[in-house]
Amino acid sequence: MLYNLDFFFACHRGKIRKTNQDNFVCGQDYLPPDHESITAPALKSFLPEAPFLLAVFDGMSGEARGEMASWIAADTFHNWNLQRGETSLTEGCLESNRRIAQYAQRHRLKSCGTTAAMLLFDSAGIVRCDIGDSRIYRIRNNIPELLSEADVFPAAGQRKHYLLQHLGIPESEMAIQPHTERYGAVDGDVYLICSDGLSDVVPEEKITGIVRNTTIEKAGRGLLRSALDAGGPDNITFFLVRIRKNE
Repeated sequence: MLYNLDFFFACHRGKIRKTNQDNFVCGQDYLPPDHESITAPALKSFLPEAPFLLAVFDGMSGEARGEMASWIAADTFHNWNLQRGETSLTEGCLESNRRIAQYAQRHRLKSCGTTAAMLLFDSAGIVRCDIGDSRIYRIRNNIPELLSEADVFPAAGQRKHYLLQHLGIPESEMAIQPHTERYGAVDGDVYLICSDGLSDVVPEEKITGIVRNTTIEKAGRGLLRSALDAGGPDNITFFLVRIRKNE
């Protein structure tokens, strides 16, 4: 199916964090590591005739220089050859992982990492790729479905869970395995790619209510407002995308 994309994105520092350790890729656009916040309106009537990538990278706030890890991942993918779909995304993760690990070694950092959640849109449909705990949802007929796989080990009590894998792990310690899957493009489907600054504070049912029966731009602004109204405890980065059949 030939299809158009309507999407909204935001990359916001939130209300608590002193820095923004998130980054993203929107086609070939991404942000320098010292950015604060950016939002953009929905783009109308966009036909992905060539492979087009939307990606969210959440630099690990408990790690050293998380903003550099997310920037390195974005810098790797912004001009990456995406013609081979799932294989291209997996290879891009491996290259990002290598570059981040080398950065940490050069700067004598104990660790440095980022999650990744990506959707690649091409003429054959949609490819998902994720590693870490950033989420990808598909909302179809107002029913949300979590597509991404959480690489987490639950922590006791109120502590944050542990990541089992992410980008930035030296190859000598572990061979990372990004999760990938291809989907068909279905008219009316809505996809949400987000860092946990959104998913931790805005529950699925509220996300679905905000998205229902409105434009992508209004829904996107509603999601950002909801995350900030919930205290904005973490950086907030997301893409909200609607698939429209090309008439």
